Amino acid sequence: MGTDISLLYANAGYKVILFDISREALERAKKRVREGIDDLREAGILRYEDAYENIEYTLDISRSNEADFAFEAIIEDVLVKRRLFQDLEKYLDRDSLFISNTSSYTITEIGKPLEYPKRLVGMHFSNPPILMKLVEVAGGKETSDEAIDRILELSRDLGKTPVALDKECRGFVLNRLLYVAFVDALIRLEAGVKPEDLDAGVKNLGVPYGVVEGMDLIGLDTVKRILDNLVEIYGERYSYPKNILEDKIKKGELGKKRGLGFYPWSGGKAIIPEGDPVDPTRTVAVVINEAYRILDEGVADEKKINDIYQLGVNAPVGIFDVAQLFGEEYLTDLLLSLYKENGHMVYKPYIGR
Repeated sequence: MGTDISLLYANAGYKVILFDISREALERAKKRVREGIDDLREAGILRYEDAYENIEYTLDISRSNEADFAFEAIIEDVLVKRRLFQDLEKYLDRDSLFISNTSSYTITEIGKPLEYPKRLVGMHFSNPPILMKLVEVAGGKETSDEAIDRILELSRDLGKTPVALDKECRGFVLNRLLYVAFVDALIRLEAGVKPEDLDAGVKNLGVPYGVVEGMDLIGLDTVKRILDNLVEIYGERYSYPKNILEDKIKKGELGKKRGLGFYPWSGGKAIIPEGDPVDPTRTVAVVINEAYRILDEGVADEKKINDIYQLGVNAPVGIFDVAQLFGEEYLTDLLLSLYKENGHMVYKPYIGR
């Protein structure tokens, strides 16, 4: 995601210094940037044909002293993220923004050891970032209102639609919704349901990506790490059949970035056999269930949650609109039967409380 996001900044006219810790990673980034230009053009959002010329590549983190802000999209490990921002504090002026694309930590957690945590903001892109309009914005306990406002403006500069959360939480809103769907998918895969059948059912809802395809797109190693981080805070409803992901990871079958995951990938797209669609209502029910939890926790209001869902997965309607179509009573009964059947907490009904 870091490479695609750097290209979004370059396409908006920003000068970008792309830093990584290995030369091989930078070479891969250069290749991906060239491909990303085609993606921007195909999506009709390419502003500069030579946008790639706005990006420099370096192994020298001290080059960050030239920057107005620093954006991280590195490994989902809070200690590594903290060390990076502590290093950046040596080079960037105290008024420079620090931005994290974290998927499963709070900004307060990441900013804990920083000297100036007021300038650290979460700017969470949905995947794939070039195509998806959503950016979730959240600050930590120390983040200034000015920093939040600057990130909202920056998001619009990139051509995105920012949604500011009312309260930070691990996973923001989108990932909490997506990852309960991933848990349900992994449970069903373990039971022998075919990936293409699951995804065919979900795509019948009008979304462009299936649930299993989405895991491949993110990267199965990243999915596992994020699920583990969510379990720490939200408990067993984010627990999952570990053998499925661990077997794939051991084989190096990580999804799109390796060319093979649950599906083979070619030209940036999954090669998915024709599936026999399974009823997607079960997937919808667990996502709606989590949406009600998020609402009651005060993380975001109903409109924001609807907007995040709609923008984050390119859905035709918001998640609470879907809930109204099915009805709370039907969804609660479905979840209760699933919970009695296998006992997994992801199915424990919360809707309508």
